[in-house]
Amino acid sequence: MRMDWLRMAILVGSSLTVACGDPADPTGMDPDPTEGSGATGSDPHDTSSMEPDPADPDTGETSGTSTDSADTSTGGSTGEPSGDCPPIPTRMVVLGDSITACAGVGGKDSDDCSPRRLSDYFAANYGPITYENLAVGGAVTRNIPQNQLDDIPVGMPGHVLVMIYIGGNDLAQYIPGSDQAALDGWNNTTGPEVAQAWEEILAFLGDAGNFPDGVTLLMNTQYNPFDDYTAPPYFVSQVKIDLLHAHNDALIERAASQPWAFIADQHPSYLGHGHYFDDPGCPYYDPTFEGWMGDLIHPNPAGHHHLTDVMVDVVEQEIYAGCE
Repeated sequence: MRMDWLRMAILVGSSLTVACGDPADPTGMDPDPTEGSGATGSDPHDTSSMEPDPADPDTGETSGTSTDSADTSTGGSTGEPSGDCPPIPTRMVVLGDSITACAGVGGKDSDDCSPRRLSDYFAANYGPITYENLAVGGAVTRNIPQNQLDDIPVGMPGHVLVMIYIGGNDLAQYIPGSDQAALDGWNNTTGPEVAQAWEEILAFLGDAGNFPDGVTLLMNTQYNPFDDYTAPPYFVSQVKIDLLHAHNDALIERAASQPWAFIADQHPSYLGHGHYFDDPGCPYYDPTFEGWMGDLIHPNPAGHHHLTDVMVDVVEQEIYAGCE
């Protein structure tokens, strides 16, 4: 059974240093991906001045199907938008790992499940949309082109919204080892695998034969449950935090490479809401913040609500910003 990279952090010991405060209940391990298929606001934190200049994660160079019901909990214009707008999707396809499979909050059809909430938002504000969640707990990026893409019905009419949340499990194997082993393994093996997988994903989604009425892709960066803080007891080093940042930066660049792809940057506004939200020693501590973790790696309902809020902001402020 694979262990999620954040689950593995608790096992490391003194050789690595992300944390501040009492550890969460270490109950959340992702299952093997072959075994089957909140807060209401962004609380953004400016982390640009703290970003490192890590190795490039790709090159190694340093520098349950159902139909949605309407949800009235989120605002937005009602009805078919007009003006300079992308097509309105009639399908929403969800790909990814246990975060998008909504482990710990009732599963893919739960009212607290962030992708389900996003589909409900579309149903309430833009019209009927089907919800097809193909995410699998324990999945790594290469599992999407290897397995999950094959489960998407293709050639059907209608514009498709594809939501992807993937990447945390790709880093799992490098948490227990040395910093140099993590850099070498990511830059020489996993990083190129992730880059190749994304090439295949983008090619598949951009193929008009698969989606004759086009796709809008909503990608998500990976949040850090430990608030980008290096302290006991989790012992995740700054080097490994930098790899997470570099992985997220690469996702942002990939989204920017396609006019039909958009990024929901989940990482910055999650800082201060992880396991050490109540520890004044954390650099993102704010006494008004609440915790968004349900177990070691998965969001609680408030965390999932926030993930949806970030995606809705992208929908309204970027994807349909030109609509009347």
